[in-house]
Amino acid sequence: GAASSPLPAGGEETVRRLAFVLRARALGFSLPEVRTLLGLAEGREPSCAAVRDLAAAHLAEVRHKIGDLRRLGRILSDMVAACAEGRLPDCPLIEALYRAPAAEMRSSDGRGKPRGKTTRRPQGGGGKRGESQGDGRGT
Repeated sequence: GAASSPLPAGGEETVRRLAFVLRARALGFSLPEVRTLLGLAEGREPSCAAVRDLAAAHLAEVRHKIGDLRRLGRILSDMVAACAEGRLPDCPLIEALYRAPAAEMRSSDGRGKPRGKTTRRPQGGGGKRGESQGDGRGT
C-alpha cells in the first residue's frame, strides 16, 4: 500500500507520468507532442480521436523517414560496392560524393530540405583526383 511505498506522496503518479513520457519519446514523439498526449491522457481535453490523429500523423512521418533511410541505404550500398575493396587508384566513393545529384541529398517529403551539405569539387586549380583540395580536414 501507500504506507509501505518508498516514494513520497504523489510519487507513484510522477513515476507513472515519467514512464508515459519516456515511452512516448522512445516511440519518437516530440516533446510538444508528448505534452499534447499527456494533456489528452489526463482528461484536460479527453479525445481518443485527437490521440489517434496525432499518432497517425507521427506514423506518416516515421514512414517517410523509413523511405528516406532505405533510399540512403541503396545509395551507400552502391557507393561501397563501387570501391572494389579499396584497390582502385582513385576512390569511386569520393568521386560519387562530388557528383551526387542534389535530389539524392533531399528527403522525399516534398519540402526539399537537404539531408547534408552538398559540396562541389573546386573547378580548375590543380590537384589530382583523390588528393586533398584543402578542405581543412586533411583528407
